[in-house]
Amino acid sequence: MARTKLSPEALADIRAALIFTRDRHGMGKAQEYRDLIRDARRTLSQNPRLGPARPDIAPEARIFPIAQTGRPARHMFVYELLDNGEVVHLVAFLYDAMDISAQLQGRKLR
Repeated sequence: MARTKLSPEALADIRAALIFTRDRHGMGKAQEYRDLIRDARRTLSQNPRLGPARPDIAPEARIFPIAQTGRPARHMFVYELLDNGEVVHLVAFLYDAMDISAQLQGRKLR
């Protein structure tokens, strides 16, 4: 099982999304979203190569939407694998309508 590592920027992205969700949809929805985020991290730690490669973003970039069957969500993790796949480095947590390349400017991706 791989270890997930959140960048400070990804942590800030998650916090902003949860605050927005709480303010817009209530605490219950924010908790459901938090659970989706936790489940996505667990899934990636169990299967780090599950997200499709996105070399158009960066050579090692991958994306992983947090939505699950019956549990809609519009955010995704942008990540890269480090240490031969032993570490899932979560670089960003982005809304799916965002320009990914623009949002990643200044963030560390190989």
